[in-house]
Amino acid sequence: MASIGHRTGLFDVLRELPPATSEEIATRAGLNERYVREWLSAMVTAGVIAVHPVANRFLLLAEYAAFLTRAAAADNVAVLAHYIAVLHGVEDDIVAGSTRGGGVPYEKYLRFHEVMAEDSG
Repeated sequence: MASIGHRTGLFDVLRELPPATSEEIATRAGLNERYVREWLSAMVTAGVIAVHPVANRFLLLAEYAAFLTRAAAADNVAVLAHYIAVLHGVEDDIVAGSTRGGGVPYEKYLRFHEVMAEDSG
């Protein structure tokens, strides 16, 4: 979910908004509201985003905004979450390779350069 929040820009949008509804957040981010609502629910469950139970407005907590948004620059740990997805894509190949040897071809690591560029940028 951290990777998705970073890739879609949701963390950055939430950093700029006062408490907002899922519709307002989705509109600002240019995303589908249902997907934004599901993502917000996961982030609330993780304790990263607060929700007002009656007004149904969401807020990225300041202590998380400090290291999950692009404003954090090199300290943005959401970028690191991308590595999980990259490695997930080759996990079966790595497990198989540990038995048969031969390694995993570089081209199997999808988005590797994209993630490395974001991480080192």
